[in-house]
Amino acid sequence: MMLRALRAVLLSAALASALSGCSGTLDSLGSDGSASAGSAGALGPLRLVNGPKSYPNAFKTFLNVSDAEVSTRLDDAFNQLFLSTGFEETIYYQWQTSDEYFIQDVLHGDIRTEGMGLALIITLELDRQTEFDRLWRYAKAEMLQKNAGPGRGYYRSRCDDDPITPCLDTYGMQHFALALILANRYWANSASAPGYAEDALALLEVLKNGDGTPFDPATHLVREQPMLAATDYTRTALEMPAAYDLWYQATGDVFWRDAATAARRHLVRSAHGKTGLWPIRSNTSNGAPASSAGFVSPGYTAQGYRTQLNLALDAAWGTAGADQAAVADRLLAFFDQASNNHDLTSYGANFTVDGALTLDDGVTLDPDAPVPSQALISVNGALVIAASATTDANRQLRHDFVNAVWQQDIPSGKNRYYEGLLYMMSMLIMGGQLQVHVPAP
Repeated sequence: MMLRALRAVLLSAALASALSGCSGTLDSLGSDGSASAGSAGALGPLRLVNGPKSYPNAFKTFLNVSDAEVSTRLDDAFNQLFLSTGFEETIYYQWQTSDEYFIQDVLHGDIRTEGMGLALIITLELDRQTEFDRLWRYAKAEMLQKNAGPGRGYYRSRCDDDPITPCLDTYGMQHFALALILANRYWANSASAPGYAEDALALLEVLKNGDGTPFDPATHLVREQPMLAATDYTRTALEMPAAYDLWYQATGDVFWRDAATAARRHLVRSAHGKTGLWPIRSNTSNGAPASSAGFVSPGYTAQGYRTQLNLALDAAWGTAGADQAAVADRLLAFFDQASNNHDLTSYGANFTVDGALTLDDGVTLDPDAPVPSQALISVNGALVIAASATTDANRQLRHDFVNAVWQQDIPSGKNRYYEGLLYMMSMLIMGGQLQVHVPAP
């Protein structure tokens, strides 16, 4: 236990040192760098426009699993991934001797805003305010860039497998903002609530107007990173329309309403017409696979799995359109076809957008030798929430996708960071437990 804690401290310190020069990655595209790291203000009331009176529960619909059984399974996953002392189980670590905790990508040995942001959503929805506040204290103390100049107000992260290369990943920061807005509502009467609102407003200001303008002011699409080189492409996994709708409700800023509209349009037009698969990067102008600055976007790989969650959450909150449901239908049909005799745990992990099985570097594989991915099984189960209305003809297939998630073990081992977080996010959405809560009494 002491060795594990020491390793975690050393890894976190190394990351902090590497990120100290992170501000140099920014280009000034439309900001004077004056975005505040702590501007004051108040969040408006939240509502679900055209939203559900209740949240869909795929486990109950297809497996007749009760809400209590779903909650028990989620608690078991939380206890293993966050509270376990097992070396092959936890992803949640204490920072030095303080009341700050972080989520570690144990496969790559680093700390990412992606994991921190997803963990904030998970702890919020499971009513784990102690863990939520510990994570947020770490993010503000160790990841927030506070110094004046380019990058002020951003949260430092890692985006690739190079342990010394920092980045400003907009995916994680978007989840920070969403989690803070929801926390401000859910724990409205707690001592932490005023801080949630202040921090959320500061982060939304950075996301809209900070150095590099993470959201393109013309297209309203979010950039992979706030850099000049990233102005003409995005990642579909970054486009979170359900979140932007809530940001609009909370702030009254029509920019976020338009961002939600733009994100939904891009999620549809960037999906392959036959398979529904998305390239990792796509052009903001037409949704085609991006080809820029000497790179050609990979096909559908692990970084793209998060896109299913974006569609599923938009549907769960009642704000998705029929064209998004059509994309979900194509994806489910593709993965069924790619599976081995309808075994929905056997369809592989990486594909070209037209459906050929590959390694993540694009090398084509034997279609009879797929590499399974627990994370992909999880998000495809969540995708059932986004699909079109269930009929007698498609019910069995949807049952099988949902059952594949329910029958999984809680992720452990070297891949437990990504697989575990996407498993828990999928379980929350599928079980109707990723909600916009009423204020606490």
